[in-house]
Amino acid sequence: MHPTSRGMFCLKCSFQMKNSIHGRSQGPDGWERIYALEEVDQVAKEVLQWSRGINLWMLEGPMGAGKTTFVRAVCAALDIQDSVNSPTFGIVQEYQTKKGHSVFHIDGYRLENEGQIESLGIDSVLDGHQLCLIEWPKLFIEYVPLNYLRLEWVILEGENRNLKLSYVVNA
Repeated sequence: MHPTSRGMFCLKCSFQMKNSIHGRSQGPDGWERIYALEEVDQVAKEVLQWSRGINLWMLEGPMGAGKTTFVRAVCAALDIQDSVNSPTFGIVQEYQTKKGHSVFHIDGYRLENEGQIESLGIDSVLDGHQLCLIEWPKLFIEYVPLNYLRLEWVILEGENRNLKLSYVVNA
């Protein structure tokens, strides 16, 4: 691994190519998984393992794709006992693990410009020191200079989803 210009490590360089297993394929730049909604808890654990310390996650996908359900599963895997709901109207929700670590859940659906992000006063939340999961991240992608994970959902037939995860390195 080599440091990036922001002092973080480039995870793409240390990732080894693996074959497709159980509906999942992995490569140096990403991870893809087709799953049924009842498998979301396992998928959340896999993504947590695969994230390799990147704490800023951008969650993209259409309404009803399962982004908030996925956030609930991540919080459960992190042993968060709080009720996890979409923060559409509050925009930012903070949860605490039993060990006292913060996890932030942000919903950018109602935001119209970067000035609204600045007015939230959440720069310290977006610094990558604690896990931050952002739904509807369009404005945040331009605002945040850090490396992040991009998670993109596609709704398939029935209760099936295709989740694509990739590293985005901002040098």
